[in-house]
Amino acid sequence: MFFAKAKAGKPLKVGFIGGSITQGNAGYRPQVLRYLQAMFPHNDIKALNAGVSGTGTDLGACRIREQLLQYQPDLIFVEFAVNGAYAEGMEGIVRQALSGERKLA
Repeated sequence: MFFAKAKAGKPLKVGFIGGSITQGNAGYRPQVLRYLQAMFPHNDIKALNAGVSGTGTDLGACRIREQLLQYQPDLIFVEFAVNGAYAEGMEGIVRQALSGERKLA
């Protein structure tokens, strides 16, 4: 869906959820946005930042719907490299993102 919208020149929403690495303005998130803007220069790309310092996947699973999915992102990046990439929390994030995609599409 993301690439179809990008190819059609439609506006894109890119969501990021994670800890401090995602929250900060000097990490991967701005680099990814610059890369996407270079790949799709004719698209309006909006970034959704749900990075919260000091949080792991357990809290990410609790906040993804309110802080990210309600805005219907076309692409989601998940990063919890520092504060706890717990399997159960990651599963909760992925399940919500996939079920949300079906409900919101």
